[in-house]
Amino acid sequence: MKLLVGIALLGLAIASSLVWDPKPHITEERYRVGSEYRYLFDGQVTTGLALPDTQQSATRIQAIVTLQPIDERTTLFQLNQVRFGSIQEEFEPRELLPFERYQLVKIDEEHKNMLFMPIRFVYRHGMISDIEFSEEDKPWSVNIKKAILNMLQINMMKRDETMRREREEEPENKNFFVTVERTLEGECEVEYTTNDMKTEFTQWTKS
Repeated sequence: MKLLVGIALLGLAIASSLVWDPKPHITEERYRVGSEYRYLFDGQVTTGLALPDTQQSATRIQAIVTLQPIDERTTLFQLNQVRFGSIQEEFEPRELLPFERYQLVKIDEEHKNMLFMPIRFVYRHGMISDIEFSEEDKPWSVNIKKAILNMLQINMMKRDETMRREREEEPENKNFFVTVERTLEGECEVEYTTNDMKTEFTQWTKS
C-alpha cells in the first residue's frame, strides 16, 4: 500500500470543487500561537500489485485542514469541505491522479458533521502525540482523521538532518530518506519521498 499526499497553502475553496489560489505563502519555519494555518490536503491510498497492466484500487480524499496552535505544545485540528472519490483501473500506483478521474462518493450531512468535529493533539518538531477526540466522534471518523494526521506527521528533525548531510555528502537520491519514528500505529520504519511539483506544491510519499 502506498500513500500519496499533496499539501499546499489554502487560498480559496468553493462549491464541490476546490479552487486553489496559493496566496499568501507560508514562510514561517514554525507554527505561532494565535495564528491559523489552512492547508489543502489531497491524499490517495492505493492498493494492488505494482505490475504492468494491472488494475489498482484507490481511495481519494480532499479536505481543507485547519491547524490552530493553542500554546507551544497543543494544536487544534479540524476538517472542512471534505470530499471522497474511488477508482479501480490501470494506473501507476505512485501517480497522484486528478480527482476528476475518480467516482465521487456522496457524504450525507450527519457524516459530514462527524468529520467536522475538531481534535486536539501535541505537535512538536513535526511529530504528533497525545491525540484527544470528542466522545461523540465515531470510530470511522476517528480513523480518517488519524490517517490524515499520519500523513501530516513529517519528521522535520530527520528531514533537516538529511538535507544537511546532502549538502556535505551529495547522496544519489536527495529526495528520499528513511527514519524510525513513532506513528499513530506504533514505532516503525518509515520511508519518505518528496517531489517538487509546483512552486507552492510538494508531493510526499510515505510508506
